[in-house]
Amino acid sequence: MGKKTREFDDRFKALQERWRALIERAGWPSEASPFLIRSAAKVEQTFGGINSKLWDDPFEWTLPEALGSEEKAFEYLGEVETARREGIARIRSDSELDREIWSPTGVISLSNLLARTLLESEALTEKAESKLDITTGQA
Repeated sequence: MGKKTREFDDRFKALQERWRALIERAGWPSEASPFLIRSAAKVEQTFGGINSKLWDDPFEWTLPEALGSEEKAFEYLGEVETARREGIARIRSDSELDREIWSPTGVISLSNLLARTLLESEALTEKAESKLDITTGQA
């Protein structure tokens, strides 16, 4: 794994840790849950596309009734992590990050797709953290 690929992987791992910490801190469900799950779903959709060229939005199986318990939420995050690991393993060298692939929004380089996914997922995670801070009065 190249340096740039490892950096992407490290950022996605850090995001996953933030999701888990939020659930542990807030419980499940909480005001933060919808943002947290959409953040994870973005990562799942991206790596699902990289792994199988299926760009399904995991909306249906991330609905509150499907993730009604903390155990189910952690199970889902485990599935997202598995997809991420498989996707990162497909990137054998940093030069592959320049490769263009088809995505739901058109042709995009793999590095731009990963960067965009990170930005969107991190923004949703920040909203989840903000919701938690607002509802618990913690700063």
